[in-house]
Formats: sequence, C-alpha cells, structure tokens
Amino acid sequence: GPNGAGKSTTMRLTTTYLSPTNGSIEVGGKSTVDAPLEVREQLGYLPELTPVYPEMQADEYLQFIASVRCVKDAKKRVDWVVEACGLQPVFKRPIIELSKGFKQRVGLAQALLHDPKVLILDEPTSGLDPIQTMAMRELIAELAKEKTILLSSHILSEVSANTDRVIIIDEGKLIADGSLEELQRQVRPNTRWTLEAAAPAADLAGAVRGIAGVTQVHIEREQDGQATLIIDHAPEQNMWRALNEKLQANHWPIAQLVPESLSLEQIFLELTQQPSAEKGAIK
Repeated sequence: GPNGAGKSTTMRLTTTYLSPTNGSIEVGGKSTVDAPLEVREQLGYLPELTPVYPEMQADEYLQFIASVRCVKDAKKRVDWVVEACGLQPVFKRPIIELSKGFKQRVGLAQALLHDPKVLILDEPTSGLDPIQTMAMRELIAELAKEKTILLSSHILSEVSANTDRVIIIDEGKLIADGSLEELQRQVRPNTRWTLEAAAPAADLAGAVRGIAGVTQVHIEREQDGQATLIIDHAPEQNMWRALNEKLQANHWPIAQLVPESLSLEQIFLELTQQPSAEKGAIK
C-alpha cells in the first residue's frame, strides 16, 4: 500500500504491540487481546526500525533474546541463526558499529531465534545491498516452506519475487487480495496479446475481430507491410486455431504473438488510483 495506508499499523496490531479499538485479530486461533502472550510465543517480528541494543555485541544480544524467549538448546539455535543470517563476520562486534544491512540481519536473527510459526517482516530488505537482498530472498523462500510469513515492502519487484499471495491496502481498506494472476484478472479480465504479421493492418484487424472471444482489437502501427495489433480476448475461450486458419488462408506470415502480463507496479497503480468509494473495507 501507499505511505499511510496502514501496513505497519496492521503489523503492530497483529503482534500485540498495539491494541485494537475495534474488531478482533487472531493468530493461530489465539486472540491478540485475550491471549497476547500466547500470540507472541507464535510470532517472530522484525519491525521497520530494527529492535537492537546498540551497546551490546551481536552475540550478547542474541544470547539475551534467547534467555528472554526461554529458548531450549539456545546455543544450537544461536549458531543456526548466525549461519542463516550471515552474521559470522560481525558476531563479536558491538551492534553500534555495524552497517545498516548487518543490523537488519541481527534483527532478523532475533525474530527467528525461537523458531516461530509465524514470521512478520516490515521492510525486511531495507538497507541491504543487492547481494544481501538476494540472500534474504532465498532465506525467506526457504523459511516459507515451513512458516507463515507476512512481509511488507515498497519494492514491488521484491513482493512479486517473494510471495504467493499479495494484499494491497489503501486508506485503511483492503482493495486487493490474491495471487499475482488473480490480481491481473481483477484489473484486466481479458487476456491481452500483441500480434505482428505481414498484412494490411485494416484487413488483419477485421479478420481478427471476427474470431469468437475477441473483445477488442487496436491497430498499434503499420510499417513496411507489417502490421502490429493489440488484441483483447476472453481467457476462457481459445482463439488460436481460428487465428491460425485466418492467417494461413490470407497468406499473412506471422512475425510474433506475445502475451502481455501486467506487472505488480501496474496493478498497484490501477487499484490505488480508483475513487475511494470503489474501495472495500478490511474484513
């Protein structure tokens, strides 16, 4: 969501950092109001501002968190998060001396230390360099095999790469929820293709308009006997055989037929720029 949409507030409510004034939140069947400690036991949380004590060394901080969390076999878990988060080079250094990227990784390590069922990450790659970002993505993908992970990010390419479900909120309201493919269909119900063939543009467009399922044809350009069309058609109907027959019957060689998929950036802009009255409330 845009700045001020309610992303961080939703995460703070879910982690019991804030209490709701209305409605209810459950994590693993436990209410954040009635059973906050049981909710916290199931959660690992990395807020946008990394929760570390700068005067501590990284190893001291993780050992402290392990004691607060009553982690069983603490040494083994600390060794695992140090390896998983790539903290070996800074393990014995004061946190105040660390770069923003390493502080971020120390914060992720504390969130993972007690092996939570649910991991909540607010801007998890903030401050990381490209190599660290790739490593973080790989770690998130590996953790997602066994855990529920809720992450917030302004980097939409990162959301596309990391998630199998996207939630978009705006002005405190839920405006989209689903896979990237489902969101694409919400914004553009029809499938869009770019067709390029050696044919007169008007004739080619007329032939394509007669195919069942085609809802719209736009002539993009015509140059040197080559026509480019933008075609929208209903996804549940197959136009390929009819299109092939028309091209062959008219001896129009095809140069390319390319599907157009909406990026998450395009979907995001389309949905967040709708009038407020068309946006639904979070349930």
